[in-house]
Amino acid sequence: MKPDNDLVVLCHGQHDEVGLVCSIAVKEHSSASQKELFCNIQLRDKDGHVPTANPHQLLLDMKVRWSSTFVMLRRAYKMCEDVNYFVGRLTLQDRDALRCKKIASLELSEDEWSQVQKLLLILGVFFMLFFAELAQHSFSSEEGPTLHLALPALKALHSAWSSHSAWIKYIDFHQALDAAVDKISDYYMKSASSDAHIMAMLLDPTQKAAHIRRHWGNDLLHEVLENAKAMYKESYLEMHGDDAGKSSASTELCTSTGNHRLDVLLNELSDGDEDALDTPYQDPPTLSRTSSACLFDSVDPLKLWLHNFHAYLNSKDHLGGMSIVQWWVNSDSSRQSLDVHQTQVQYLQDRKVAGTHWS
Repeated sequence: MKPDNDLVVLCHGQHDEVGLVCSIAVKEHSSASQKELFCNIQLRDKDGHVPTANPHQLLLDMKVRWSSTFVMLRRAYKMCEDVNYFVGRLTLQDRDALRCKKIASLELSEDEWSQVQKLLLILGVFFMLFFAELAQHSFSSEEGPTLHLALPALKALHSAWSSHSAWIKYIDFHQALDAAVDKISDYYMKSASSDAHIMAMLLDPTQKAAHIRRHWGNDLLHEVLENAKAMYKESYLEMHGDDAGKSSASTELCTSTGNHRLDVLLNELSDGDEDALDTPYQDPPTLSRTSSACLFDSVDPLKLWLHNFHAYLNSKDHLGGMSIVQWWVNSDSSRQSLDVHQTQVQYLQDRKVAGTHWS
């Protein structure tokens, strides 16, 4: 971008504040002497100015960088007095009257800096969503998966900017906010129809189906879980084969386990009630000592994939400082999820404990 380009755009008699700041930044970056001038302005101790300990350059907006408009405006706003002083010095240096007038027009008034502040508040919502709250993920595939964050972040951004659009304070930005909200809606709808985005959320142990349950309603939740179930079944059978679990499930261990949660879980896994686990677990009524139903008769050995699918979705998991990939690696043995061998061990433990109360 050439430093003499006119980036000062008038719209309904008003300057484009973003264009003003960008044009000043271009001027400051145009030569080594301009950079030195801006540095010296920050270090000056005249006119009651407090010297800056660590001088900074202005930042340029770049289309290829996340939130670069926000960081450009934030840097300029924090240094607004020095920025205006810099424009004044540039005006004094140029001997061409026409160019001097153009440079002088770059100086932002108090009202224009106030507009910059409001724009920072709007863009700051985006910045906080993608950088502050999600800083631990660095929004980089090199640090770990981030696709699961896309839909919740877009939803939060849509909600925040829709709210801002209704405020009188942001009346000058209503048109831009409405356009931004419409664009986010398009992104959200396209992403929401993607199996990859949905499965990424379901595979995040900290949210699973929480976002879908909260914002999409029961019908769409059921549709999502049915699709996820079909994909999981295909993947499970491809990895383990059709005979997975048959040999493990052949052991005859019968009657009540003495563990209410385990009894109900196993009963819900019986044929004809596959959808029972689509809703979160609720404590069952007290089971009597005489409740029977063979433990592994209740678990169809051909549907161990379904057992695993629901066991994962209905469990409460925490990352504990790990990335999602690390969590899945460390939890692989248990999150294929509560296989028959583990259920046998739990059954024997519960029966041993229960026996101490029944004897």
